[in-house]
Amino acid sequence: MGYISKIDRSATIKAAKKELNEFAVLLTLSRSYGTLSSVDFTRLNLDHGFMNYDELLLENIEAKDEKESEIEKVLLALNALSASDVEILWMKHVNSKTNNEISSDLYIEKSTFYRKLNSAYISFAIAYNIVVFKER
Repeated sequence: MGYISKIDRSATIKAAKKELNEFAVLLTLSRSYGTLSSVDFTRLNLDHGFMNYDELLLENIEAKDEKESEIEKVLLALNALSASDVEILWMKHVNSKTNNEISSDLYIEKSTFYRKLNSAYISFAIAYNIVVFKER
């Protein structure tokens, strides 16, 4: 039995969708990263008590670095895919287009679109190393 035939397609596609949805959110947040000038961050009342500005700034830097690292990992996996796979996944998850819009934009039948989309998810999952295998 070959590598591809051992893949649980449904679970792998679900895992790929989850990662790409999270990627789209992180990408949107990183684009809109900014500061609120009307908020005094010198002292904040948080769930665990008060935090000074330096601690908050350090936590924000660490969180931003973590977000950027996750974005880079997904982009690296996307770079391993064909241009058509990236186009479909990008339109679906980053541009938030509907399946009908994408199939129309690409001038392909819906059935062809779904086949290409599922294939792109599998390719992404392999590149991102999140493949789910069938239980024996």
